[in-house]
Formats: sequence, C-alpha cells, structure tokens
Amino acid sequence: MSDSSILNDRLTLSAGLLALLSATLWGGNTVSIKIATAGMPPAAIAAVRFALGGIAVWGYALAAGIPLKLTKRELPSLISLVALFIVQILTLNIGTSLTLAAHATVLISSYPFATALFAHLLIRGDHLNGGKIIGMAVSFTGVALIFGEALIVGSAGSIPGDLIVFTSCVLLGLRQVVTKRMTQGLHPVKLVFWQSVFSVPAFVTVTLIFESDYTYAITGGIVAAILYQGLVVAGFCFILLTSLLRRYNASVITSFSFFTPLFGVILSGALLGEALSLWLLLSVALIAAGIVVVSRFGEPRAEAKSSAVL
Repeated sequence: MSDSSILNDRLTLSAGLLALLSATLWGGNTVSIKIATAGMPPAAIAAVRFALGGIAVWGYALAAGIPLKLTKRELPSLISLVALFIVQILTLNIGTSLTLAAHATVLISSYPFATALFAHLLIRGDHLNGGKIIGMAVSFTGVALIFGEALIVGSAGSIPGDLIVFTSCVLLGLRQVVTKRMTQGLHPVKLVFWQSVFSVPAFVTVTLIFESDYTYAITGGIVAAILYQGLVVAGFCFILLTSLLRRYNASVITSFSFFTPLFGVILSGALLGEALSLWLLLSVALIAAGIVVVSRFGEPRAEAKSSAVL
C-alpha cells in the first residue's frame, strides 16, 4: 500500500472523546496485570486475556455483520504484526510482574514518543519537528526519573522489570504505526480478531514450555482482573483504538494517553496500596507534559477531508 493512500484526517471532537475514553480504560490495564500475576504466570494471563478478547470481538463482528474471512493477500502482513504483538505483550506482562504497577503504568504510557519516532520513519506526512522532539525529550526525562527513583530510594530490584516494560513501550510505539499502515485495507475488527486467534496458541505454547511448574491460585480478584483485560482492554479498547488509528494522525491519537498514567497511578495506590512518591508523581507530570507537546505539534498542516464519520 502506498503512503499516499494512508488516511490522516483532522481529529474531530467525537474522535477526541473516544480517544480519551480509551486512554482512561487503558490506565487500569497494568494494574489488572499486576493483580493477575499474584495467581497466574505472565504468558497464561495473555492467553486467557486474548481468548476472551477474541470471543468479544467475534461477537461484535457477528452482530455488526462484519466479515472476518482472511484473504491470502492479508495473511503475510498480519502474521508479521502478530509476531510483534506477541513479543510486546509478553514483555509487558513479564516486566509488570517484576516491578510496581505504578512504574509499569508510567513506563508503558510513554509509548507516544516511540510512536512519533516510528511514524516519522514509516508514514509520509507524519514527520518529527522541533515541537515533537521537545515533547519526546520531556517525556523521556520522566522515564529516566523512574529509574532514578529506584536507585535513590534503594529499590533497585525493580529495575529489571522496569527495563522490560520500557522495551514493551518501544515495541508498542512501533506496533501502533505498523497497525496504522495495515488497517488502511483491513477492517480494524477483523484485524483485532485474527490478532487474538493467532496469538493465543503462541501464548499457550510459551506457558506450557516455560511456566509448567507454576502453582496457580485463582481468586475472585484475579478473575475480575482477567475479565477486565480480556473484555474491556483486549476487546473494546483494541477495537476503538485501532479504528481511530485507521482514520486519524497516529501521533495525535496516541497523545491522548497523557491521561493513562494519571488514572493508572491512582488505581495502583487505591487497589494495591503502592506508595505514590514525589519522584513518581513528577515523572507522571513530565510524561503527560511531553505527550501534550507532541499532540500540539502532531497535526499535519494539510490533510485530506473525508466524508466518513467515525
């Protein structure tokens, strides 16, 4: 597909509100992962999560009359995206299990700077400029504070988990851009469904090979956390975000994630009793400020009008 056929419509008010809703719900994702890892291993969590998400998406597609059959032309690019998706999800789950939920929330929420970088490299008309670079630098300073806090307050044991989550952050930024390029010719619901179908066997294989000795401890809280990840995040949020990325500027859509770390950190304190240190709150503020700057300079100067309304 040529770059000239990739949509980059100007953001509407309704699309902006939907992006904000998605960002808010995403704030609970790492918290629910942390809760679930108390009784299930990371790959098993991913397997159940996306099995539930796939069922939810299938039900939506059936109700909406959206065809899900793949063509031979769509299969190669979809498999490439699924491979990236599997690694990104595994690094998020593994990293979250090794660090604080608040750390994981803040780190994964900094992915817009990676999205802006990859969009500059891979999408015509979505270039880096001075404003975006400043915003990325501010957000990266917030990321650096997370690691600085771990060293200064003597919790260096969380650094391996933080590094793994940050790797997931970079992969997520790349995946957003790859998803945008792919979905120009592939319905987002179809994409999310097959992404779940192909990834679940991979996650099951990983858990059978590497997590076979894990002792499961299923509680009501863990079940609720898995349902949240599967039905709300892997189902509703994935469909919503993919639909928005299909239509609007990637840097601008992802900039709404400024709200995600705020909501996630609040939940980490409320549900897990994690201390909200001054360093952590400052890192949230810096990442949010950086994302806002990227959003401010994210709109292309000239964009084609579209008669379709999301």
